[in-house]
Amino acid sequence: MHSARVVKVLVDTNARRRGIGRRLISAVSDLARKEGKTLLTLSTATGSAAERLYASEGWQRVGVIPGCVLAPDGHIARRPSFTSISNAA
Repeated sequence: MHSARVVKVLVDTNARRRGIGRRLISAVSDLARKEGKTLLTLSTATGSAAERLYASEGWQRVGVIPGCVLAPDGHIARRPSFTSISNAA
């Protein structure tokens, strides 16, 4: 199979703004390429720092899934989806 889904990339609140998330998503992408994956997908919270991070790393926003997430405060949230396409190693 040529594709994979990134399920979770989490950085502790106290460790944010230090480039850890950027290094994690880079490591995930590198591993995927080594495994022959050329299409990665993921989703994140609308308006989050993660959404900005993925866009800045070249991931393409491919849509928004409305009403698919129950947010911590109890409201139903939208979730943008992203994809990254690369050549296998």
